[in-house]
Amino acid sequence: MAEGVVSYLLERLDGLLVQEANLLLGVNNEVRQMQRELKRMQCFLKDADKRQDDDESVKNWVSEIREAAYDVEDVIDNFIVKFVYKKGGRIRNAIVHGVEIHNLASEIENIKSRISDLTRSLQTYGITARKEGDGSRFTTGRQRQLRWSYSHVVEEHIVGFEENIKELMVKLIHEEERCRVVSICGMGECLNEEQSWELFQQKAFPGKGKPGFVVDKDKENLGREMFPEDFEIPTKKLVRQWVAEGFVSLQDEVEVDERHETMEEVAKSYLHDLINRSMVQVGVKGSTGTIKTCRLHDLMRDLCLSKARQENFIHIIGALPSSVNSRPTSVSRIRRYAIHLDHNDHDPAFPEYKKNPNLRSLFFFRPKKHRIHDRGLLKSVFDKFKLLKVLDAEGIKGLEEKLPEDVGTLVQLRFLSLKKTRIRELPTSLVNLVGLQTLNLQTIDKVSWESTVQVPNILWKMEQLRHLYLPKWCGNVSDNLQLANLSNLQTLVNFPADKCDVRDLLLLTNLRKLVLNDPRHFESFVQIFEPPNKTLPYLTSLSLKTDLLSFPDKVVDLRKLLLGCPRLCKLHVEGRIENLPRDNEFPSSLTKLTLWGSRLAEDPMEALGKLPHLKYLSGWEVFIGKKMTCSKNSFPQLKTLLLRGLPNFQEWTIEEGAMPTLNRLGISDCYKLKMVPDGLRFITTLRELEIRQLWSAWNADI
Repeated sequence: MAEGVVSYLLERLDGLLVQEANLLLGVNNEVRQMQRELKRMQCFLKDADKRQDDDESVKNWVSEIREAAYDVEDVIDNFIVKFVYKKGGRIRNAIVHGVEIHNLASEIENIKSRISDLTRSLQTYGITARKEGDGSRFTTGRQRQLRWSYSHVVEEHIVGFEENIKELMVKLIHEEERCRVVSICGMGECLNEEQSWELFQQKAFPGKGKPGFVVDKDKENLGREMFPEDFEIPTKKLVRQWVAEGFVSLQDEVEVDERHETMEEVAKSYLHDLINRSMVQVGVKGSTGTIKTCRLHDLMRDLCLSKARQENFIHIIGALPSSVNSRPTSVSRIRRYAIHLDHNDHDPAFPEYKKNPNLRSLFFFRPKKHRIHDRGLLKSVFDKFKLLKVLDAEGIKGLEEKLPEDVGTLVQLRFLSLKKTRIRELPTSLVNLVGLQTLNLQTIDKVSWESTVQVPNILWKMEQLRHLYLPKWCGNVSDNLQLANLSNLQTLVNFPADKCDVRDLLLLTNLRKLVLNDPRHFESFVQIFEPPNKTLPYLTSLSLKTDLLSFPDKVVDLRKLLLGCPRLCKLHVEGRIENLPRDNEFPSSLTKLTLWGSRLAEDPMEALGKLPHLKYLSGWEVFIGKKMTCSKNSFPQLKTLLLRGLPNFQEWTIEEGAMPTLNRLGISDCYKLKMVPDGLRFITTLRELEIRQLWSAWNADI
């Protein structure tokens, strides 16, 4: 852990010396000397981190190094917060600035002396330096080999060893066996997730409970929802919080297969590594096999909490068993708080957290219907924690409808989520948060014209933004929002086409995900790809959707759209389509396709069946003809097919060899379809079949 803290700090110091060169003028030499001391120390930390569990002296030594590194970050961040981003970023008083620079230099010198003393004491503990060429925690050759590019599908089956697995499980689970310790050699992948946890459950807690629970009467009485191990976090949120905290940095971005691998993709590969090592469990999977949520088993969680308490990594407040909610060794040293709100609408009582001005991350966990009664809760957060980088207030209801102006004092924020907070007006002071990477302003989940959120025209100044979630409807005085210079943006949800020029989207060349929800502007969006060389080169997910009760009647030129988005993996289009593109005009990477309201006259199955990687297909009013045919060898990787609202659909032919991997089929509101196709009997992989409201004659007979 100490090695990670020091590595992160060294990367931060490099960035600060470049980005804040003018502000830190006068202490540059001190900071560089500090870097040199830390780099010397870093060589020894790998060995020290390994040995601290066995040697109390080494453990204390590592703790002192970690705290010294935190102190460096604190003094520099406090200095920056004091002088940067105020009054347009200008330093107000040169004399005051000179005094503060002198104080900063003194503090850095004191910490440097502490680190030097700790370095000299290394021989006492017999700690050895890392061999040259080992590299840092993120850039070692070994970890680069472990990394793989993110896949849109997680393989679900392991081929081979099935009989061996069955034999092994029978022997281990047998009631009469006397063996209490079992050694299993081989690769962990030989047991799939369900089998491995079944085995663990029956050997560790025979006859009771279910995977994910230690069966204990005292804990059982607390109720299922009190256990944090039940909580599943969206993987996207987790990855972005890692990036915001600096666990993954710009130095980890690399070029892979002629493509730029972002920090988020690097972080995702580390998460997959944890999953493959069974340290993190998969929660919900998406329709194409992507991992949407993840969680910790309670035993792993207990281990993590024990380590976190030992290293003052995080403190949990409220609504948890006392053993988990124990007081940390030093409240003022805690960098992260997780606040669990209870089911009784009681506001959290946490006097300790207000004593920690150096807090970096604050997370709220709440029951679905919890409301905060103290309207000054967030205001107190803004007043106390000027160094916050991550603030996750999702779902915290009962606050004022207008976000307090004081939010603008959190100039170090990298991640801010106000999702489902019901805030309706955002202050202009948000302009100060120029370091934000992730901003979620989907404060109202109710869909209506009355759910407009007032968003001032200040987002264009947040040039570090990578993920922006806007409200369904944005309102502001000027009726204008500028987003064109957000060149780092990867995610843009609810692009406000009525307040922005859709042509500006072509300037957002790093976009990976884009959602437009106003059908009045779908046509103008498609037109931005003229001439053909105008593209969004990295866009992998595109949604043209509406929350209205009927599908748009304007025609979408799908061929032109696909030429402008050559790397699409997921596409959702609502609106009429006159003709489908030829199969070679679809991106070969397409895995998920949703077409609603297309009203195609020609059978869409011929073209769509040739898409080599399509795994999910949903059509609602996609076809107005009478007959569809899925020919042999069509849809080679399709897992899910959902058809709804085909008004004239009467006959469906499925040839043998079509859809060989189909797991789920849903058919509804196809009133003229007289029977399900006979060819379904050839699809041996089908596991879920749902049929609703077919031919009206069926109902008459019944």
